[in-house]
Amino acid sequence: MTKQIMTKQTITIIIIALLSFGLGYFLAASDRNEFQAGWDAANQRLTEIGYLEPESEEGAEIKTISGEVAGIEGDKISLKINRPLDPLADPELDIRIVRIDNETKIVLRIVRDEEELMKEMEEFENKMAELEEREEESEQWPSEPKSFIIKEGSLSDIKIGQRISVVAGENIKAVKEFTALELTVQ
Repeated sequence: MTKQIMTKQTITIIIIALLSFGLGYFLAASDRNEFQAGWDAANQRLTEIGYLEPESEEGAEIKTISGEVAGIEGDKISLKINRPLDPLADPELDIRIVRIDNETKIVLRIVRDEEELMKEMEEFENKMAELEEREEESEQWPSEPKSFIIKEGSLSDIKIGQRISVVAGENIKAVKEFTALELTVQ
């Protein structure tokens, strides 16, 4: 009789455990579904108001990112991005690690001296006015002066606090660390 009672108690405990597990699993699955529904609604709302780009079936590919240099360690740059690519993405992606290798092209955009630029702009405008007065068809129109100079740079030219733009060869939408194909220092 004692063996029969233990068996009934064991069976009862097993049944209660299974029911508890099943109920817990069902409630957790329900919570996951509610969470996903809320997440999807937030994404939809942000897309509707224009904060997020609507994703194609393949998903939006991101290969360019910009921000401020937060740190430099060896051939790696910590980049604090300007604005999250997806405001609902993992906040860890607000800082990306950009690897620089021998193939990375580094470009420096150096702002020109304002006086020099204004002088060149005046000369440009005078030449354009002269051509318009003569009503001459010219194959070689003067080009407008640029407000910056583009120079090739190196990793040693990059400093903490500078603003940079980075182009990658892969989709970096959800990638924490990647190698730069091109890096432009603003």
